[in-house]
Amino acid sequence: MVDTGIRRETDSWLAPALLVAGVIAVGYGMMFHAPGSQDMNPGVEGAVTVGVFAPMLLLLHGLRFTEMLKVVVPIWLLQIVATAAVSGPIASSLGINLCATGAIGILARVLASYTAPQIVVARARTPRREVRIQSFARAS
Repeated sequence: MVDTGIRRETDSWLAPALLVAGVIAVGYGMMFHAPGSQDMNPGVEGAVTVGVFAPMLLLLHGLRFTEMLKVVVPIWLLQIVATAAVSGPIASSLGINLCATGAIGILARVLASYTAPQIVVARARTPRREVRIQSFARAS
């Protein structure tokens, strides 16, 4: 089988699911808990920043979306533990990460569909006539 370089993701539902889960988590954090996303201390904001930029950098490094999630999930787990240790907004901080990752996944999927190589069928060419060029230089 010839490797064409075209990859088809079989789990195209994953990025929209992450986006929806993130929106639900941020909404839950804002509606039912006093510390919302506006009540983060600088340490929690730094952890959220790492949780948002790590997927972007991993995708720019060339990992597929599912491989990127396998690397990012431990980062998010450490973020949850650190946020819980300082009594920060766990649902809001994780929701921000899920929203950003889901939106990045959807955007990457759309961009990949536009930049995917297209198969173009070319017209058959008519055979060219052979043209012989006569040299006017003197033969010695």
